[in-house]
Amino acid sequence: MDRPEPLDVGCITSGATVAVGGYLEQNVPVDLLLAVADAGVRDLTVVAAPSASLGVDLLVAAGVVSRVICPYVGFEGRGAGPALQREVAAGRVERELCDQEILVAGLRAAAQGCSCAPVLETGSDSVHESPRVRSVRSPFDGTPLVLAAALPVDVTLLHAQIGDQSRNLAYWGSPFLDLMFAQASRRVLATVDTLVPVTSLAMPGPTISGIWVDSVVPRPDGAWPTASHGTHPEDKAAVEDYLRLEKETAGAGVDLLRAHRGVLT
Repeated sequence: MDRPEPLDVGCITSGATVAVGGYLEQNVPVDLLLAVADAGVRDLTVVAAPSASLGVDLLVAAGVVSRVICPYVGFEGRGAGPALQREVAAGRVERELCDQEILVAGLRAAAQGCSCAPVLETGSDSVHESPRVRSVRSPFDGTPLVLAAALPVDVTLLHAQIGDQSRNLAYWGSPFLDLMFAQASRRVLATVDTLVPVTSLAMPGPTISGIWVDSVVPRPDGAWPTASHGTHPEDKAAVEDYLRLEKETAGAGVDLLRAHRGVLT
């Protein structure tokens, strides 16, 4: 069997802001995250969709994260992310307060090259307590206006079902916030289950144009143990093993995932 193409994450440097694509245990770019964990970088700021799980917790468990910007990191009925919970409690990782509206407004501002964007008030206390927001008066009619600071991303990591040689990505299911992350980012790295010639790219559902993507590498198992829509479901037993091990010993859950990746490569 041919060895898979190596994953080059050299564009990620210490102190960078990294966005993790996917949602909960769906379409998480696990192979890319493990490559980052082993790249020798530190003090990353990690941004993820409003509901994240393994993608954020894995990087925190690997000891490469100093700040997390994400409204929720957990495993639904299986509890909060154990590594994030542990590292925040110990004061080694900062959990910046934000909600979905603040996160999306910040990404939208970054994508448009603006310093801030308006936030729709929903009654959340985060709108008034987050360090990412400011309350001002509209210059047009004087009404109260809440603005969220732009959230520019250095590198976004994604996993999609199909990619082509022009770096277009296609999803069998929802892309969640992947496109918004890509548009707010300086560079975008993606793994895909299948890489095809540009002339034969199937369009099964939502797509991300290659103009937003810098690298596409075929990794059929690149999202394991999370699901890749239409390709394979979440490996629940493996996720539960990660949770059990990470609760017992810091970093042990990451070692489990590394061991699987070692078999693949």
